[in-house]
Amino acid sequence: MTLFDVGFRPQASPDTLRGTALIRTVQEGITTVASAAGISETRVRERLAYMVGITAEAGDEHDRRQAVRQLMAWSLEPASLLARKKPRKPVSQRPKGVACRLPRHARVTWACHQMVCGLCADPVPPGELVGRMPTPAFYYQPMGWLCTQCLYLRRAQPRLRDVLLRIFHHVFVGSGIGLNCYECAVVLRSIEADLAASNTVAWKIDPLDGVLIRLRTSIREEKHTTWLSVADGLTIVAVLRETIAGRGSGEQEIALLDAIMQHVEEWRTNPYRVEARRFGTGIRYRQETLNRVPRDTVLSALGGPFDLHQCEPGSEVSSAPMDQVM
Repeated sequence: MTLFDVGFRPQASPDTLRGTALIRTVQEGITTVASAAGISETRVRERLAYMVGITAEAGDEHDRRQAVRQLMAWSLEPASLLARKKPRKPVSQRPKGVACRLPRHARVTWACHQMVCGLCADPVPPGELVGRMPTPAFYYQPMGWLCTQCLYLRRAQPRLRDVLLRIFHHVFVGSGIGLNCYECAVVLRSIEADLAASNTVAWKIDPLDGVLIRLRTSIREEKHTTWLSVADGLTIVAVLRETIAGRGSGEQEIALLDAIMQHVEEWRTNPYRVEARRFGTGIRYRQETLNRVPRDTVLSALGGPFDLHQCEPGSEVSSAPMDQVM
């Protein structure tokens, strides 16, 4: 039972709030929680800035959504807000090694309310560690609050989904696809898991025999980066879509593969009539196409393109023995 007489519940999910509606919701939450707790709005703002790691005014929309989640949590469990001592901050969980280590996070905190990761879209329960990456440069978009896997481990201990997201965002930005030896191992294992892979339609159109040789070489030599072409990356996606669906498993992977293939086809055919004179034919065109999708996918809902980090040339790959990922 809460100590508050009035709970704070925004009219819409924090994940869907944007712009002025989001700013207004943060202020409404601060006012409601402060009034219900019998403390000043200034104290609520100070504690909110501590929990999110930045003030709502200085943060971006991802930070404001996190602020809304925190205010919702306080309306249910006010003890942490009313306590004299601030709650402890989580400890960084960066893996060892150089080449597979992601850039140092900007901020970390605990998930205060049910949320989804800003990169892989996995659900994150309350109490789990979440964090923000540094603000990217150039044309990349900032990612939202990331789960522990995406914040620290997606290069050192990649899942198939992590590699598929890397392929998508490299295609999004219009570059080649750079995989480290651990990611190469995941791709190779996923393709070789089905003996029928070479009989798929995608393979027959664009055989991957040479790509598999390069993947094996990368694993054997523990390369920090192996570059694949966009065409090879999309063929890998198409082959995996056929084989994983044929095995009748991997619902999350199938949904992600379907979304990649859908958006790549939309970028090719321009079904939403995105005007080249306004948006060009590059990144802005692809972003606008995602914005016009009538029904959001797991990828269009999160946006992009995201900077998923490449290893520096000459970096040593030493995060985990290769026999742990083969």
